[in-house]
Amino acid sequence: MAQAFDSGAFDSGAFEAGSVVLAYTLDAQPATFSLTGSAATTTATRSVVASPASYAISGKAALTALQRVLVASSGASSLTGAVASLGASRSLTAASGSFSVTGVDATLVYTPVAAFVLDASSGSYSSTGTAATLLINRGVNAVAGSVAVTGAAASLVATRNVNAAAGALALSGVAASVTSVRNVNAVAGSLSVTGSAATLVYASPFRVLDAASGSYGVTGNTATLINGSQLTASPGSYSVTGASALLFDDRFFVLDSGTLSITGSSATLSHLRAINASPGSYNLSGVPASLAYPYWPVPSQVIKGVAYGPNGDDYIGTFVDLSIKIDVQSGALIKPLSSKTAITL
Repeated sequence: MAQAFDSGAFDSGAFEAGSVVLAYTLDAQPATFSLTGSAATTTATRSVVASPASYAISGKAALTALQRVLVASSGASSLTGAVASLGASRSLTAASGSFSVTGVDATLVYTPVAAFVLDASSGSYSSTGTAATLLINRGVNAVAGSVAVTGAAASLVATRNVNAAAGALALSGVAASVTSVRNVNAVAGSLSVTGSAATLVYASPFRVLDAASGSYGVTGNTATLINGSQLTASPGSYSVTGASALLFDDRFFVLDSGTLSITGSSATLSHLRAINASPGSYNLSGVPASLAYPYWPVPSQVIKGVAYGPNGDDYIGTFVDLSIKIDVQSGALIKPLSSKTAITL
């Protein structure tokens, strides 16, 4: 059966349930495979290769499943249906090729068992639908390629790495989110999240959200960039734009010749440890624009009338330092007696 698919064309026509099962390779070079039906399925236990051909599956429940490798080398793989799904248990690779998943529930799933990567080398991945999801357990990599997820609820989820090396990762939707528990990295590339509730989430200890000559852009009515360890722009840029724009980090903000910009009606930059711009820049624009460095200070750091605390305004200092001071103009010694009175020694 595999030999019949080495080269040439295959068209299933219209039928209720289409299924192709192979033990080794499903190869279109330079042919076309097309399945159309209510439940159209292509299943391969080793490899699906389009070089430079195309696979097209259309139906109410369209599915491409693979246990080893799905490769589009100058080719294209396309799924269209109410429930469209592209799944692989090892590798998905687009070398100058493209994968496209379109449907009400469109999902591109990559669940590897070893150290493999969902990789677009000059190629592209696209998932479009009401609930569009790109899910991976190891890596998402766009090397001069692009990954695009578009839908009302567009989501890119990775438990290891999200990497755009001179490539682009773009999510668009009402609720668009990029989630990674290890690394989110744009090396001369870009990551863009656009939607009413747009969120870039990076929750992992001792890891880095890094834009090296690249850029992160989060745009929406409620735009949020969250990181659990480090944000580094060298010399890249972070941009968060929205009515309620928030950039929050638990550890470090580092800008080495980079730029961080937050624009919105309520723009907030919040950090728990350190903010460093050398020689980069921070820019906040908004009606209530605030740069917060929230922490619980030692009593000697508290100043009367200044707000402190993890949320930036948990309490207002009332402590008055009664130690002897020096008047910088006269050089006289000053001894405070209370918050309102003092004597000159």
